[in-house]
Amino acid sequence: MNRLANVEAYRLSSVVDEALESLKFLSRLDNETLKTLSSQDAVFNNLFRTEQRYQGLVAESVRMDRRPKELDGAGVQVRTATKDLCRAVKTKQQLSDSANEVLPEDGSDRVKILRSVLADLKKIVRVKLCTTVEQEETKNENIAALTMKTKDAQKDVEELEIQLRIERNKKEKNLSRFNDIITKLNAELADLKDKTEAGRKKLQKETEDSRTTNQQSHESRVKEYEERLEKLKEAVSNQQKENAEAEAKARKTKMKLETEVITWVKNYDNDMNEKQDLIDTLNEKYDAEKADLRRLSEFFAKIDRDKANEDEENAEAEAERERLRMAMRRIDLACAKIQALVRGVQARVAATKKGKKKGKKGKKK
Repeated sequence: MNRLANVEAYRLSSVVDEALESLKFLSRLDNETLKTLSSQDAVFNNLFRTEQRYQGLVAESVRMDRRPKELDGAGVQVRTATKDLCRAVKTKQQLSDSANEVLPEDGSDRVKILRSVLADLKKIVRVKLCTTVEQEETKNENIAALTMKTKDAQKDVEELEIQLRIERNKKEKNLSRFNDIITKLNAELADLKDKTEAGRKKLQKETEDSRTTNQQSHESRVKEYEERLEKLKEAVSNQQKENAEAEAKARKTKMKLETEVITWVKNYDNDMNEKQDLIDTLNEKYDAEKADLRRLSEFFAKIDRDKANEDEENAEAEAERERLRMAMRRIDLACAKIQALVRGVQARVAATKKGKKKGKKGKKK
C-alpha cells in the first residue's frame, strides 16, 4: 500500500513539475517576443495568429457589448495552440534553445506566485501520500507533548497575571501621589492667572492713552492732506486743457495715417487675389496626384493581402505536416511496443513447449 502511494506521489510530482515548466516558459513569452519568434517556427506563428484573432474578438465583444459566437472557438484554438507549443518545446531541443535566447530571464509576478503555490502544493501532497502509520503516530505524540507544554505555559501566564495585579496596585498608589502634586500645580496656576489679569488691565489702560494721542495726530494730518488735494485738483484741471490740445493734433495725424493704411490694404487685397489664383492651381494638381496615390495604394494593398494569405496557407500546411509527423511517430512507437509484446509471447510459448518436451523424455527413461 505504501509503495503504491509513493508511486502515485512521484507521478503527481512529475505532472506538477511539467506544469511548472510550462508556466515558466509561457510567463516569459510576451506579445513582442511571440511576434519575433513567429517567423522562426510554425508553432509560434500558429499561437501568434490565434491569440491575435482571440484578442480581436474580445475587443469586438467589448465594443459591441455582446459576446460573438466565434469567441468560444477562438479560446479553444488558443488553448490547443498553447499545448502544441509546450509539446514542441519539450520535444525539439533546437526550438527550445532558440526560444530561450530571445525570451527574457523572468516572467510576471503573478505567475511567480502561482508557481510558488503549485510547488508548495506538490510538497504537501507528496508528504501526505508518503506518510506512514508510524509517522502519523509520532506526529500525534508530538501534538500531545505540545499540549502539555501549552498547559504549563497557561500556569505561567496565571502567575504573571498575579504579579501584574501587584504591580498595578503599586502604580495606583503612585498615581494618587501624582494627583496631589497636580492639585498643587493647579493652585499655583490660578495665582499666575490673577497676576496675568492685573497686567492685562494695566496694558489696556496704556493702550487707550496711546490711541487718544494717535487719533489727535491723525486728525491734524487729514487736514494737511485735504489742503494738498485741493492744490492737486487745480493742477489736474490745467493738465486736462493741455491734453485736449494734444488730442486734437493727434486726431489730425490719425486721419492721415488711416488714409495711408486704406491704400496699403487695397494693394494687399490685389496681391492676395493673385496668390489665391496660384493656390487654386496648385490644389488642382494636388488633387490629381492624390487620386493617383490612392489608386496605387489600393493596388499595393491588394498585393500585400495576397502575400499575407499565401503566408497563412503555407503556415497551415506546415502545421498539418507537423501533425502528420507526430501521428506517424506515435504509430511507430505503438508498433514497436506491439512487436515487443508479440516477441515476448512467442518466447514464453517456445519456452513452455521446450519444457514439456524435456519432461516427456525424462518419463521414457
